Amino acid sequence: MFPLTTIAQITEVGYVKQYNGKEAKSAISGVEIQVEKAQSTTTDDDGFFKLVFPTQKAGNSVVISEIYKSGYIIFNKDVVNAWRISGNKTPFVIVMCQESQFRQLKKKYYGLIEKSYKEDYEREKIKLQKSNLEAEMLKTQLMNLENNYKFYEYYK
Repeated sequence: MFPLTTIAQITEVGYVKQYNGKEAKSAISGVEIQVEKAQSTTTDDDGFFKLVFPTQKAGNSVVISEIYKSGYIIFNKDVVNAWRISGNKTPFVIVMCQESQFRQLKKKYYGLIEKSYKEDYEREKIKLQKSNLEAEMLKTQLMNLENNYKFYEYYK
């Protein structure tokens, strides 16, 4: 009799979807996914992938070596970087975006930020100028009051 040893393994499943703005995300096939401690895989026509971790447990971090498809970049990078093996068969979703579309979004986004900062700057500048003007008016009023008092004291 030989003792049976079972190696615990866990499977992580998910989808790779394409960012399409306000429209529904669509599947991306042919995305290469390489993570540590699991065999590499490529997404199928539905964007589905399956990773088998022979020695990992639910809750362990998924350490990414590469998620790649030519012309695409990872859109939800923060989520992907925080990826942990779920253990409950809930599909993990990786969202990718075409590089050209991402550059346009980035340009638009940074344009909005720049506009917002400029508006904030202009608003604060006007507030400070108004504040300085009020301070100058107060200074003038105080000087007039002081001069009136001195005049009164001189002629009393």
